[in-house]
Amino acid sequence: MLGDGVAQKVVALLRAVTAEGVAVAHLIDGLVHGGAHGFGERLGHQISHDRSAVAAALLLCAPATPMLFMGQEFNASSPFLFFTDFSGDLGQLVTEGRRGEFAAFRAFADHTMRDSIPDPQDERSFQASKLPLAERLVQSSLYHLYRGLLALRRDDVVFSDPARHRTRATPAGAQIVVMHRWSADEREHRVLVANFGAASELPRAATPGLQQVPAGRWRQILSTSDTKFGGLHQALPDSAESPEQIIVPARSAVIFAVEPENLGEIVASPS
Repeated sequence: MLGDGVAQKVVALLRAVTAEGVAVAHLIDGLVHGGAHGFGERLGHQISHDRSAVAAALLLCAPATPMLFMGQEFNASSPFLFFTDFSGDLGQLVTEGRRGEFAAFRAFADHTMRDSIPDPQDERSFQASKLPLAERLVQSSLYHLYRGLLALRRDDVVFSDPARHRTRATPAGAQIVVMHRWSADEREHRVLVANFGAASELPRAATPGLQQVPAGRWRQILSTSDTKFGGLHQALPDSAESPEQIIVPARSAVIFAVEPENLGEIVASPS
């Protein structure tokens, strides 16, 4: 299913690219932006609410500056089409160019399929993309999640720092990504476990991405499975001293603050 494909793409990219976490943000940016798709599809229209929440956590916890398209924060039912209002020959060139850029994709190999892509110059493309703002109440759980993640990104000592060299993102299986970030003085560590698949118990000492985190006290600061974010509120311990197992509910992302026992200790990646 498409949700599995999203996770596999994240993991595959992480295996191929060793950039310090920025690869995650760039990939999720590409997945969520409807304007990059012929019919303006949003990621939230194609995968479940819980997987959309996991993707949001990955995007907003990465050090790279995220680009949020209007309505993404509450999964607006309206598409995000590409629209313009150029006059004369330029308008026609935009229409032709917009459809032509999809010719390399198998789904649009047939010109009749490309011709069905909404015309950027047609006012209906603009009207269809207007946001139904009342849906912020209907999709309030996702809206609150975005607000919560953005607040962390603004106020948290680690997530507010855009330093890529203090970020490590690691695949931990076919459906799980671990992102580890830390402060310049190494007193504060944050760990995001993004799980697109089934519920998992991850042995801390043997799981890639977790085994590099210093020993210390782990405190959960956000979970997308919380009921206020539309989850099932599966109980997790608020705090634990160097837990042996990290429990992550199905299709959820959990963020931990870690206070290391020994300052300045970041375990080297295994060779």
